[in-house]
Amino acid sequence: MKTRHFILLLLAVAALFLTACAVNQADLAGRINGQPISRNAFNESHRRHYENFQVLQNRAPSREERELIKRETWLNLARVTILQQYFQKYNVKVSPAEVLEHLQNNIPGFIQNSPRFTVDGAFDPLLYNQSLLYDTPENLGYLRQEYLEMRLPILKLQDELIKNELLTAAERKLIRSIIQSRADVEFTVLPLELIQPRITDEEVGAQYQRHLSEYRLDPFISLSFASIEVLPTRTDIAQTRDYADSLYLDLSVGKPLEILLQKDNPFAAHVLVQNSGFVKNGDLDPELYALLSNLEEGSWSKPQETQDGYSLIQLEKRTKSMSSFTHLFVPFIPAQSSIDRTRPQAEIAVRLAREQGMAVACEELSLIREKTQRITPEQLWHPDPLIVQAIQNDLPGRIPGHIFEPIYSAVTRKWVVVELIEATLNEFRSLTEVENEIRTRLMTEKRENMALQISEAVLNGYSPAPAGATQLSIKNFGADSRDFGKNTPRIAYSILKPHLKKQSQKAFIWEGKVWMPSVVSVSQDKSMTVDEEKIQAVFRENLDPNWFESWLNQKLEQAVINKYDY
Repeated sequence: MKTRHFILLLLAVAALFLTACAVNQADLAGRINGQPISRNAFNESHRRHYENFQVLQNRAPSREERELIKRETWLNLARVTILQQYFQKYNVKVSPAEVLEHLQNNIPGFIQNSPRFTVDGAFDPLLYNQSLLYDTPENLGYLRQEYLEMRLPILKLQDELIKNELLTAAERKLIRSIIQSRADVEFTVLPLELIQPRITDEEVGAQYQRHLSEYRLDPFISLSFASIEVLPTRTDIAQTRDYADSLYLDLSVGKPLEILLQKDNPFAAHVLVQNSGFVKNGDLDPELYALLSNLEEGSWSKPQETQDGYSLIQLEKRTKSMSSFTHLFVPFIPAQSSIDRTRPQAEIAVRLAREQGMAVACEELSLIREKTQRITPEQLWHPDPLIVQAIQNDLPGRIPGHIFEPIYSAVTRKWVVVELIEATLNEFRSLTEVENEIRTRLMTEKRENMALQISEAVLNGYSPAPAGATQLSIKNFGADSRDFGKNTPRIAYSILKPHLKKQSQKAFIWEGKVWMPSVVSVSQDKSMTVDEEKIQAVFRENLDPNWFESWLNQKLEQAVINKYDY
């Protein structure tokens, strides 16, 4: 989840990134690698970092920590600047279709665990896929944006960096030689269980304090909430109708829907588009079938008023017994004055709930009270992710029974009143509970460290193989062998690379044993064809898992950050 917090912060900063491009010097907070950063962009990013600290630490920051938050704000702005510049350098682009394909094949873990996508106690992939494609019943636009603007571009950028910057000609030549090589290897093998380090109580206590965050109890909350609908006024309805009419006119002359919905119009973000696929005419609602019967293929119907907005239908294709069409829905969007007019009703609900309890308030005001199960603070319990985030930000310090201030949801067009029923946010397992886990962990770490120290002495000829070690010979060993399962390519690389570069061998740990290799002989088939894709795969396989973070941090150290009184 920490990774997701980091990506969301990057995404939030990226959304503000372009706002600094056309501002006066007086409106700038500073520049990063020459890129202007507006005061508004800095202030909004700083606010998000401050809120993120409160969510993760469950408290307000100290004076020193506030300075660190300001510093982290600048660093995060710099990270986004660097990423944006490298996206441009390598022409990294991601299409909405790629995002959909990726999210369909790689469902995020927090989505799989969300009660919003749980049916009969299990994750429902059909419900998720429908929400991903059509934003119903859950609006996943925020998730598509996250992958469109940050996650998938980063994955593509990683491929470009490996190909163009990290994988040198010398490394390519070395990997080609490794793939073409076969080796006879003698191993000295020592079971780790023969090494029995001692663990003191002081070490256990220090380990507990050092890794206290790992023993935090899983945070959970349970909530109840009620919604107060903001009814559109005649003016709101008229403005919605005018927008629907303008959409109809533009669509009728062939303007692309995708372009129209990208326009800077407050209604555009709320338009829902759904494609039916091919449906048997006999399964269609009679009124809808009659409407489609009067349309030519590719044409749109005039806006039809419904209870909640205006609908437009495009007939895409008509066959002998089926029809395919697109449904465009423009909901009534209340103006700010309508939203403000309804706020006192939400405030009355909050006051009554604080005085008499949420159940009484909902009963007295004829509001439907919905409850969540026990969920993590970031889980989607409401259709509007911004409502979830707002409550999450306001959780620190709140006790069960707290009634939050009313929040307006632009997604549902309702005021939302939320009650905190129970919460566990900052509690830890006791040392007594985790002592055995810590001892086991320390035992494993010490065994491995001691085994590698013993192995280094053996491999360098400083000491003989310890008692209990055995000898094992593997003939014709290479990257495509199966001796070490799926780890074979990585282990072959770790043995053949130092041999070819005339360096000392290093021991490795596999299946509870430390393996000390000694290469007897190597043969190489230089006629073997090794394609670039294979070379890149081997290189990636042997990169440090945190290589991209290290690369970004290196660029961060090189970044030129000019701050103007910030």
